[in-house]
Amino acid sequence: MPKQRRVPHGEGPDVSAGELRGVPQESTVLDLGSGYGGPTRYLAERFGCRVIALNLSEAQNQRHRATNAKRGLDGLIEVVTGSFQDIPCKDRRFDVVWSQEAFCRSGDRARVLSEAVRVLKPEGALVFTDLMAAEDTPAEVLRPAVSRLGVDALATPDFYRRTLTGLGLSRIDFDDQSSQLVRHYVRLTEETHQREKELRGIISPAYLDRLLGNLPLWVAAAARPRRPAGARPAPTRSLSWNEAPEYARTDRCTARALRPPRSPQDRGRLPWGR
Repeated sequence: MPKQRRVPHGEGPDVSAGELRGVPQESTVLDLGSGYGGPTRYLAERFGCRVIALNLSEAQNQRHRATNAKRGLDGLIEVVTGSFQDIPCKDRRFDVVWSQEAFCRSGDRARVLSEAVRVLKPEGALVFTDLMAAEDTPAEVLRPAVSRLGVDALATPDFYRRTLTGLGLSRIDFDDQSSQLVRHYVRLTEETHQREKELRGIISPAYLDRLLGNLPLWVAAAARPRRPAGARPAPTRSLSWNEAPEYARTDRCTARALRPPRSPQDRGRLPWGR
């Protein structure tokens, strides 16, 4: 079990350098698109905080709950079946809203972000990683790869920055993790091929065939050549900032909900309400 990181009572979440470094034990965290619950359990184990895990698949959620019980974490984690495009929670409930590579599966990411901000407390933190397109990448370039996610295109860092700013969040930071994208898909492709015979007895052969055909597209998208120092990008293939791979990238984004309070209770503890 990871060593728990304690934050003094009364302090907000510690977010710096694009990373969630500390969460007070009394905090409540919302994990959007929690899947089988690996990140959810990490948060509960590391910080000792309460986590609500929202996920659309009840089959995944049943396995998630069973694993939590085996690990003795069912007292800290509540698994809820629902959509992050319509979060079944009241406004301003959570100290941290967290997600890992889930927003890319939504066809309406603006709504997902709006819902995430709605349930975030003043001075709370939104922290997520997501698969993104490099700026100015034509949608058709990535469409064959992203089709497996059930969407037509990926969002860009600029989309997230503009949308979050428009929703009133501030201190928006990105941490480029694109090098991990290549490593992930190369390893996933190799593992899938190595275990192909075993997997054909577990999952649909048709799904496995689609997966084996799709994964190399992600490797190619993530491993496009980087721009040489001083070179200008081709007019039709603009490279993203920070010398990331040309077409697909992955980033960790953090943003703080430093927005004017709406209730008398908030006005007493925020600078602009005093």
